[in-house]
Amino acid sequence: MDDTVGFDEIIKFGSGTIKFICPDPYVYGKEQTTNATVTTSGQSVNVSNTGSAKTYPVITATFFASAQEFKVSKENQFVRVIWNFVAGDVLTIDFPKRKITINNNLRMTSLDLMSDFFALEKGNNVLQFTPSGYSVEIIRS
Repeated sequence: MDDTVGFDEIIKFGSGTIKFICPDPYVYGKEQTTNATVTTSGQSVNVSNTGSAKTYPVITATFFASAQEFKVSKENQFVRVIWNFVAGDVLTIDFPKRKITINNNLRMTSLDLMSDFFALEKGNNVLQFTPSGYSVEIIRS
């Protein structure tokens, strides 16, 4: 509620205006999770956004093979992390916070500067992952 409410006006005239401010006008539902194992480079994963607005995912990849990079793309947008991943490494890309962590350590310098933290649009979204050798979890609101 805005702090400019004229309570004196309401008492004197019996009516007035109350302004409500809604900085986040969305209703949030239960988080949804999609799990996949990426076994081939360029593998596509369908992610459905059943909400009424776009949302930003949190992607966690657990590596079971070594890799020099991790890239997730949607149409012409992508996020690419350059790192010498080994089996057991856990990469988290937090799209809402625009944050990269590897094994729970902040690693923003591993982010390719051409990366774009894209949103999942309402409906079906096709994400492509390269290279292969990890399981991936995609969480969205």
